[in-house]
Formats: sequence, C-alpha cells, structure tokens
Amino acid sequence: MAENNSSFEYDLYSNVTNVTDVNLVPTFDPVVQKAIDIILMIIMALVMMTLCCTIQLEDLKRQLRTPIAMGMAMFCQFILYPALVFGLAHALKPDKWDAIGMILLGTCPGGTLSNIITFWAGGNVALSVSMTAASTAIGIGMMPLNLWIYTRSWTDQSTVVPYINIVIALFLIMVPVPIGMLILWKFPRAAVWVAKVVVKCFTQKIKI
Repeated sequence: MAENNSSFEYDLYSNVTNVTDVNLVPTFDPVVQKAIDIILMIIMALVMMTLCCTIQLEDLKRQLRTPIAMGMAMFCQFILYPALVFGLAHALKPDKWDAIGMILLGTCPGGTLSNIITFWAGGNVALSVSMTAASTAIGIGMMPLNLWIYTRSWTDQSTVVPYINIVIALFLIMVPVPIGMLILWKFPRAAVWVAKVVVKCFTQKIKI
C-alpha cells in the first residue's frame, strides 16, 4: 500500500511538534490563527521584558567575560541533546512520526519558558536570557543541520524549518531585553514591583 504524503512542521511559539496528516490536526480559520499568533508574540515580549527588569548591564557583561557556561550550553543544546534523543528514539522504537517529533524537540532552541523557570527558581536570569538569545540565533543553522543528520533513519523528506518564525522569536528576545534593563536603570522601584508581580503570577497555585 502506498504511504500517504505527509509533512511536518515545528511551531516555534508553542514548542510543540505538529504532524500534519489526514484528519490528525484541527484546522483554524486563518484570521483566528493570525490573531492567536499576534497575541502569543505580545505575551512573549511582555514576559521577556518583565524578566529583564531584574537584569543589570553588568550581569550581561559578566556572561561575555566568562563564555565557558555559554559554550557548554550550546554544546548540550545542539550536539549532546540531539544525539541522546536520537539514541532514545532508536532504543524505544516509536513510530516514524513520533521519532521525528522527538528529534525536533531535541534540537529546537530554548524558549521563554526556560527563562521563567530560571527566574522562579532564583537562578541566573542573565545567563538564561543570554542562552535563549544565542540558541535561537545559532538554531537558524543548527536546527536544519541536526534534522538532516538525525531524521535520515525515518524519512527522506525535507524538513520545513520556519526561518521567519525563528527570526521573529529572536526579535522578541532582543527588543524586550534592553527595555526591561532600561526600566530597572531608570525606574528601579517600578522594576521591583514588576518582579514581585511576576513572582506572584508564576508561583500562584492552581486549584483543580
């Protein structure tokens, strides 16, 4: 029996791999989908700006003076993680599209959620933001390379890498960062208030 023609696409905003096949993924009205995309972009920008209200310029300079942590992060993101996921996919033997989805998730760059978790856990937010920006920029080249290397075991089809979405995500990182740092520099009291609101929002328990 001939195999159905299929394609897959990585949705940068949701960090979810969508496999498009017959009746597998619900379709949305283009206008609704566009509105959702715009709302998500605005939320991402606002979250990044509020997180960067806790970062001083000296914090970012410190990361540039000690590039070892950044180098280790990029090694793990684009060399170690994809190789480990590739091994797991072969060991677990999922179906073709699940395996490709695992590879996609293993090679995709970091996102806003990692910065939120770092902030919530009291970690190094400056390092996390720097890693997110670097991995997003490097991912423009490393994502298609890793996908080409590691998906050969399951498909010969070319992968669809949304370069425009990656550039937009990079823009949504690079613009809010200086705005948040400027708020901290010019209005430190407002920055402290914003930080407290963020902490309260992301540590609020959700009752089910």
